[in-house]
Amino acid sequence: MTTKIRAYGNWTDQFTDGISEWFWTEIVGKAVVVGVAISIPMAAIGGITAPTGTTRVQHAYDTTVAGHSFLWDHAGKAAIATFEVLDSLNNNN
Repeated sequence: MTTKIRAYGNWTDQFTDGISEWFWTEIVGKAVVVGVAISIPMAAIGGITAPTGTTRVQHAYDTTVAGHSFLWDHAGKAAIATFEVLDSLNNNN
């Protein structure tokens, strides 16, 4: 909640500002929490399972990057498939 007074020129500006605030507080905020919650176990496992010839920090980093790439790639594909189905239903196809 803000303690500032906002004056908008029209309803479109107010709606756009509300959507932007919602996006940054709800979506991005939760994505950061989920990303950290996913990163900590992956980094720990990567550090523990480092093979001979590589540092634990480097292997933890590599494991975390590979894990995030895998998860977010599949999450993105799932989101696209969901939006395609919803778009088809919306267009009555």
